[in-house]
Amino acid sequence: AEICKYKLSFNDSLLIVQGSLDSCTKAWIDLKRDRELLKSLMKLYYSKVDDEKLNTLVDQSARKAAFPYLALNDMELMKSTEVIERKHFADTFLNRDCTDEYYNAYLEANDILKKATGHDDYNFGDYHDYYLLLDVVLLAVILNNFMNLNHDLNGVNPLAFLSTSSYTFNSFLKYNLKNDISKIVIPKLDVQQFVKRS
Repeated sequence: AEICKYKLSFNDSLLIVQGSLDSCTKAWIDLKRDRELLKSLMKLYYSKVDDEKLNTLVDQSARKAAFPYLALNDMELMKSTEVIERKHFADTFLNRDCTDEYYNAYLEANDILKKATGHDDYNFGDYHDYYLLLDVVLLAVILNNFMNLNHDLNGVNPLAFLSTSSYTFNSFLKYNLKNDISKIVIPKLDVQQFVKRS
């Protein structure tokens, strides 16, 4: 019997679009332009939610929600129907307490999601699933917008390349082709250093 081996590469979005998901959402998502795309992606998971509630959920989804990572240490909290206490939102990585703004973002998102889903048995597990879905949906819209912008600018899809250098080289080739330059023009050293620093 032949054994097949597959190699998968999971590259963080930081390799493509620099910044946290929150900062990228603010920079790359325009709710007026992206509302229908966000709505269609959210509808895949929340198919039973009516349009009015889904619109409220989409409005909430256009900003990164807060998440109590410390609550994951307690499996009983996953089934909890109560609001998660503030102590579970502390940032142990940076050794900081939860801010009012961060906790209020959770309370608002949790309330909107609870109303939108209409579950009688709504619990923290539902919020957990929403938060994970939000990571995927926001990243998909951000990368879609990034891809479209770059393709509009130079006719090359950056997401079709495994590295920034291969994308950059193909962009130079496309530029040369577009401007009817028959031989490859290698930029001067100061231009190369500028590109490398950026």
